[in-house]
Amino acid sequence: MNDKPVGKMPDVSPIEWEAAEFETHQRGAIWYVAAAIILILALVLTLYLRHWILSAVVVMVGVILYLSSSIRPRKLRYRIDASGIAVGGKAFGFDQLKAFWFVETPTGTTLNLISTLRLMPVISIRIEGTTKEKIRAVLAQVLPESRNKGEDWIDRINRLLRV
Repeated sequence: MNDKPVGKMPDVSPIEWEAAEFETHQRGAIWYVAAAIILILALVLTLYLRHWILSAVVVMVGVILYLSSSIRPRKLRYRIDASGIAVGGKAFGFDQLKAFWFVETPTGTTLNLISTLRLMPVISIRIEGTTKEKIRAVLAQVLPESRNKGEDWIDRINRLLRV
């Protein structure tokens, strides 16, 4: 990671694009059957062992998986300009950001940003309709790029399990 100080961006033409707010995964019938079998076996085992709280957790996991399958991502508008990065209706000034890096997955490219705000997770932005080199050239003027970072482990698990 560079030790480049965060500063005000020189005048550049703004970069704008639209992309889904999160990645969706195609789940076939086999995925649903496997998930149902695993959840039913876990529920039977927890009931047999009389672990009532764990049984309730297994049921809640099943409900959450079912409900999450109906959530569709919104198309958000992204903008990078001299004042910072706008994600939908939220704006992040460059003074609120520490570093950035890109992650390449089989489904596309993601720009990740580390915030200076406490309890703020990594900000992940899907890049569609623009190039990462164009974004890198602009952000590198004011933020250090972390080249050794990769995909977050939670994102990797979600992608592998298609959750």
